[in-house]
Amino acid sequence: MEQLACFKCEVHSKTEQEEQFLKKALGKHILFQELTGTELHTLVMATQKLEVEPGARVQAQDTLGEYMFVVQSGELSLYCERKKTTYAKIKVGQIYGETDLLYGVPTAQALIADKKSTIWKLGQMTYRQVVAKHALEMDSDIKAALRKVKLFDGLPVPTLNKFADTLTRVHYKKGDKIIEKGEIGHIFYIIEKGKVKVHDIGIGDSQQVDSILEPGDSFGERALITGEPRAASITALSERVTLLVMNRVTFEETIGELEDALDFSNRLHSMKGLSIFAGSDLTEHEFERLADLVVKKTYSKGTKLVKAGSPYPPMLWMLQSGTVIVYGRSDHIYSMGAGDYLGDKSILNAKEHISSHDATCETEVTAYVLTREDVESIVVDVGRLGRSSGFAMSKRISSIGMEDLKLYKILGQGAFGKVWLCTTMEGGQTPYALKVINKRALLAQKQHRGVLREKEMLSMLNHPFILYLVSSFQDKNNLYLLLPLIQGGELFGVVSQRARRGRGIPKFEAAFYGAGIMEALGHFHHRYIAYRDLKLENCMIDAEGYIKIVDLGFAKIIVDKSYTFCGTPDYLAPEIIMAKGHNHAVDYWSFGVLMFELLVGRSPFSAPNQPQMKMFKRIVLVQYEFPMFMERLGNDLISKLLVRPVSARLGAQKNGSRAIRNHEFFLSNGIDSRSILKKEIQAPWIPEVKDPLDSHHFQDFSAIEKEKATGSPLTDQEQALFDQF
Repeated sequence: MEQLACFKCEVHSKTEQEEQFLKKALGKHILFQELTGTELHTLVMATQKLEVEPGARVQAQDTLGEYMFVVQSGELSLYCERKKTTYAKIKVGQIYGETDLLYGVPTAQALIADKKSTIWKLGQMTYRQVVAKHALEMDSDIKAALRKVKLFDGLPVPTLNKFADTLTRVHYKKGDKIIEKGEIGHIFYIIEKGKVKVHDIGIGDSQQVDSILEPGDSFGERALITGEPRAASITALSERVTLLVMNRVTFEETIGELEDALDFSNRLHSMKGLSIFAGSDLTEHEFERLADLVVKKTYSKGTKLVKAGSPYPPMLWMLQSGTVIVYGRSDHIYSMGAGDYLGDKSILNAKEHISSHDATCETEVTAYVLTREDVESIVVDVGRLGRSSGFAMSKRISSIGMEDLKLYKILGQGAFGKVWLCTTMEGGQTPYALKVINKRALLAQKQHRGVLREKEMLSMLNHPFILYLVSSFQDKNNLYLLLPLIQGGELFGVVSQRARRGRGIPKFEAAFYGAGIMEALGHFHHRYIAYRDLKLENCMIDAEGYIKIVDLGFAKIIVDKSYTFCGTPDYLAPEIIMAKGHNHAVDYWSFGVLMFELLVGRSPFSAPNQPQMKMFKRIVLVQYEFPMFMERLGNDLISKLLVRPVSARLGAQKNGSRAIRNHEFFLSNGIDSRSILKKEIQAPWIPEVKDPLDSHHFQDFSAIEKEKATGSPLTDQEQALFDQF
């Protein structure tokens, strides 16, 4: 974020005619159509002019594509040097290499000038940073404006971010009436550009002088709660006024009742202030789930909450208003009021115990109440309360090293190394997968940070449907991740075998696998982790036939937004392609694509021999069709996931991932969160595992030699990049 904020775009001078040519050429393309005038102008000025002679290589074959080219005069050819074949001509006004603005891949052909040509080139980093920086600046301005609204004081950051993403831009010209005094209010406004005048304020002798509101100011926030008549008129004062708006219905669908959101924030704050919770090792997700279970209750004057000599009620009271009188056998009397609490010992004490005091409501009392049963349902072991160990690893990481392992055969081969089937020297009955990652290959592709992040993620997560880390170590050439062996192979293979002709797998099977995947995604998201690489190949099947999510190389903790381009092309969400910033909601889009593949048997956006940019355009425009055999509930689920506006996407609204897990598609197939998590549902397919070392569901790469060091030895400075592994 800091690097993005400091980015300054290069500028190359152009004539007015050249500027207009580039704006027209770029403006026709999907990647540029939704840019603001400022963004488009910045990118036009960043393009660099090249004058090339006939036969000149503009871009060599088999090099990493990092530029987009626009032909202003002349003509270029795409020429395969190995086959001595010309594949296409790039003529005046045409664009080549636009996919390289998103991510570079090795070029399959050389780009050669047929005649003397004038071309313009734009770099990948320039494009992505200009678009991302503009989005970051606009988001920052909106959030700064929201933080100034007193009514929203106390909203959690994720809620505030969701609010910002839901705002819509509207434009007014000078003299337009934005609000008419006396009309019923249902819209909230933030001024982005221009000025407005507030006039006709108040009634009769209580009227106030007119006032001017400027960019960053807001008005109409009470409309989100009360819908009461407007107390003043507001008129556009500038030649052009741009407002960010949200109506009450959208707010409640996306975030919920504002009073409920503020009350939730208060419940969370009250709970975290208690010593038994402040000194615990609970995650933020667990705190939020506990806050969901807190109930606000009102007790009338004289109500006895606790009676001396009787079993202490297994509940906790956090007083919000009123007074409670507490007195014991020693006749010592003291008063408790707002901000005080009682009953925490009953939460910590596993056994029923007899109260030594009475607690009676001296006045009407309002309190937040949390029962011991509710606490146990979330934390499981109340022994976790009252001690502080921070956001610790979910499990102890073993100290197993290379010298403790026996390698059998290679299960997989990738760009950065291999995966070995292995066991420990002693015992030898528990199979493991040893992921060997070559350091030099990582550095060459600038992927070392991703592996370090993956190791950190694997260490902190503990969920039945997510792969975990057994051990990690390194030597001078490689990094090693020791992982459990998932013996059922990839979901991709299962689907390929079980799919029916011309369609996907049966709906129960799709619901079963989809529900397991969504439970895993929910676990990620409650910890502010965006997975960002959901696809059939990254979902494996364990020995019981249940889902296990693997490969966390793109997973990242995102509290606000990320501007990194990552993921698998077929599954990319529109906001990643358009470089507008994204959060965990991209996983809900990918989940929609995956559910389509499970039920239909193909991707919704890609097609054989289709240029990748055409697929990206279909994704951005959300262009796909359901086949005739698809049933209503599957259609409904997918159509609510494949939604371009993030704020309208199922899972990104007020009920979060619960809205997906509770969708009728899953419930109608007899699948609910509790049953899937407890593995009480019979899996549709259970892999045949003959022995602990059975790996027949994997392709055999045994012919490949044991991993050897590649490239030159790492320098001390390069080795230091892996110190945190």
